[in-house]
Amino acid sequence: MIIKDPRFQQEKTPGPKSQNIVAHPNKIENIAVTKSEIDLANQELVNCIDSLRSNLGTRASNAKILSIVHGCPCPMKCVNDITHINYSNDIDRLYVERHEYVKKKIIDAIQLNFSRSTTIKSEHKINNGTLDIVILYDKIILNYHEKSICIEIKSGRSIDLFQIERYLYESYVLIVVRVPTRDVVPIHQANITEELIAGINSTIKKLDLLNENNLLKVQGEWCKGCTANCEFSKKVSKNNHIARLEFEEFFKNVSNVTDKTIQVLKEEMFKI
Repeated sequence: MIIKDPRFQQEKTPGPKSQNIVAHPNKIENIAVTKSEIDLANQELVNCIDSLRSNLGTRASNAKILSIVHGCPCPMKCVNDITHINYSNDIDRLYVERHEYVKKKIIDAIQLNFSRSTTIKSEHKINNGTLDIVILYDKIILNYHEKSICIEIKSGRSIDLFQIERYLYESYVLIVVRVPTRDVVPIHQANITEELIAGINSTIKKLDLLNENNLLKVQGEWCKGCTANCEFSKKVSKNNHIARLEFEEFFKNVSNVTDKTIQVLKEEMFKI
């Protein structure tokens, strides 16, 4: 059902505070309903995580629990890893500094290009993790919720697709910035609503499996380094990766993705 609101039946006259903003009633209303459906599913997921955390007696965060559950098909390993959290600090500092450099460059560019028309947040906490950058539209408030664009930066070559999926549970648009490949890709929540909700429901069912007494065992590459009391676990030597940085190439890549990010933001804001 499409909910009609007379406030959005006409184009708004451009003014000093909201220039060239045109409301599209069908698009706005459909997004609002879709968002509500995802909110309900996501809230049920959060409730299931809270229940599992209480049953296992762990203090692991939502993001950590989901990262483990999504990343490993074996219920026994999942429970073992959730109840034996080991936060390692053996990360080359260059990885962290590289990521921070890109993030600050993009934030500065957003401020210079969009002035005071937006509110910018960094390291914004959501139910299932922490977003690198969140941009809120100060002057464009819908009748159901406020639109936001989220940016996730990948300064290295690795990428966790499950993490991207989780962030889309609470992002109207998620822009993924991959610095090494110079890719800047917007992903629209409304275009994959059914798939996101199906993923949430599947995760809820898997969380229910972790509450069972007789946990299933699934063999695979995840058995290497597993510390669970299981006949399939295998020891593995630790390899601390050292970051390598070609400064000239890195700076060129950062400049390229920053320009592309601003262009994508302009295109997304124009659609509203």
